[in-house]
Amino acid sequence: MYNDVANIERTITDTLSQTYDNLEYIVVDGGSTDGTLEIIKKYADRIIWKSESDKGIYDAMMKGVRMASGEWILFRNSGDLFFDGAVIERVFSEYEDRGEAFIAGNIRYLKGDSYKDLHPNILTCDYYDAMPFHHPSTFVRRSVQLKFPFDLKYKNSADYKFFIQSLNAGMTYRCINTIVAVFDANYGASTSNYILSLKENIDILLSLGAPDKSVKSRRNVLRKESLKKKISRIPFLSYLIDKYTMGRGKWQKV
Repeated sequence: MYNDVANIERTITDTLSQTYDNLEYIVVDGGSTDGTLEIIKKYADRIIWKSESDKGIYDAMMKGVRMASGEWILFRNSGDLFFDGAVIERVFSEYEDRGEAFIAGNIRYLKGDSYKDLHPNILTCDYYDAMPFHHPSTFVRRSVQLKFPFDLKYKNSADYKFFIQSLNAGMTYRCINTIVAVFDANYGASTSNYILSLKENIDILLSLGAPDKSVKSRRNVLRKESLKKKISRIPFLSYLIDKYTMGRGKWQKV
């Protein structure tokens, strides 16, 4: 993380409250100057930490992977939360290792004062057509992450490339019907970042030889999101778009 003093402590305490005994918690900071580092130091006796400049979030994540010593890793961005305090213990008490590269759980997605629970996309569509797993809810075998390190060329979608590369190489996965993490979209990436992600997605699909239909589909999404960005500058039309988007899917009140 970098300069997120408002959220970092909540994520640290949430992770440290997990009941799972065999937990190694590594915090990688990008050289924050806003008070984040002082909060990290408060928990120095319970975490492994490093603070230095980096080349972006994926560079920081790979630093954490190389510092780790366990079999499995799970990435936490500043502000991320687990579904409850026993979720890691629940996952591994029921897990029988058959060599999978990924253990993919569900995620609770918050927007406004509503939420919906999402399964991994790979259960319903080809992994070229959408991010196959929700990264905050997916345990990754460390050896696989080291074999396919994040491509730092991509600032927003290196994890998308990582998952596709791994699956193309025959890596296996297991989906579990358990909500692992909570993602608060109220503090998520901006529309501009999403558009940049889509552009990177297209480049990744082309570089990895994805089917033409998948590339075409992602280009269509990019065109729609670019149009939405233009419309968002008109308040009334922006309100209608938000209302329509929130109306889709099974949303529930928090």
